Amino acid sequence: MKNKILVIVLIISITLVSCDEFTDVKPKGTILPKTVEHYYDLLNGNQYETPISYLFASDDVYIPDNMISSFRPWCIKTYRWDDYQYDLGEVDFTWQQAYNEIFISNVVLNNIDDASGAEDTKVLAKSEA
Repeated sequence: MKNKILVIVLIISITLVSCDEFTDVKPKGTILPKTVEHYYDLLNGNQYETPISYLFASDDVYIPDNMISSFRPWCIKTYRWDDYQYDLGEVDFTWQQAYNEIFISNVVLNNIDDASGAEDTKVLAKSEA
């Protein structure tokens, strides 16, 4: 009976010990934002650009019929004003880019209060996010 209790205690103690060397691994070649400047650079380093699909939908673009086959299918569908630009299962790059911008802004807004740095830069980053 004592051996069973000893084995159970031993198993529990082994499973409850944390392994900091495995859980605190920092990726190589990346900067994890810790300061206000890091968050500000993250916010401003990824500036929103007009998606190219809007350019194909404008009347400023003309594609000759003999060249249209060299474009991607979604470009052709946008140029022709088809009902759907993307087929089922394709990635909609227009919305993907917009959601990426929203994600970066949310990361900055959620974490910049805990970052170290100048208060005026923190306020500026919050207002730009």
